[in-house]
Amino acid sequence: MKHPLTMPSFNAVAAGQTATVDLPTDGTYHGLIIHFVNNAIDAVQATMETLLTQFRLKVNGKVQRVFSAQQVFDINADHGQTVTAGYIEIFFAEPWRRTTQGEDALAWGMGDVDTFQLEIDIGAAAVNPVLSLKAVKTPENRPMGPITKWKRFSMSPGVAGIFNVMTLPKNDPYYALHFWHANITEAEVKVDQSEKWNLTIAEAAILAAQYGRVAQAGVLSIDFDVTNRVSDMLLMTKPEAGNARINDFRIDLTMSAADNITLITETVGLRD
Repeated sequence: MKHPLTMPSFNAVAAGQTATVDLPTDGTYHGLIIHFVNNAIDAVQATMETLLTQFRLKVNGKVQRVFSAQQVFDINADHGQTVTAGYIEIFFAEPWRRTTQGEDALAWGMGDVDTFQLEIDIGAAAVNPVLSLKAVKTPENRPMGPITKWKRFSMSPGVAGIFNVMTLPKNDPYYALHFWHANITEAEVKVDQSEKWNLTIAEAAILAAQYGRVAQAGVLSIDFDVTNRVSDMLLMTKPEAGNARINDFRIDLTMSAADNITLITETVGLRD
């Protein structure tokens, strides 16, 4: 069974500081539940989004995921997960997957891990912040296999029209691309000139709803795994050519005006 367990206390929980906690490297982690109190009350979603500006999950000293409170809320919401005041949920195993095996496939085993750390940057406007942490774990001490990794990128299309994104890594397969924006109206994804995804914002929301996803305002989620099958992903190799690496990975964003965009990629593979 999955055990909800109390984790060690955070260090340096204060306004304008980076709170850190070293997590035990045993068992298998299926998720984390962070509790955040500000000014003696459970912080509402807007307060958490303002004050918890960056989270970093590190394994053996290397960052495997980076995101803000708003970004994790929006990505979780894309999967149909809601927010409870004062709580931030981080999923390793993914309960929205279509099979029992798929739900647990991406859990983070600690069998070959030396250090596992969570860092949270707290905004200077926080008032007497308090952080605590629970983990959902199973006892098997399996090695860490493929996991979902999140990387964050910033870009600034200077004018309206087509903006080309052509410099994303071409290593691990992609589960999703999440663009925070004000002015994207349409997107097309091509791999080696072959079209892989092409929808307007409205069409992307329709497709998401067909599979129980919930499109978020101001976020374009290109979900290659929209079916929630753990095996559905955009490959960066060519199976028909002996799994040779692809040459070109391109996203064309149609912009109604100049914009500042934040992108979080979800890829699946062995830890960095």
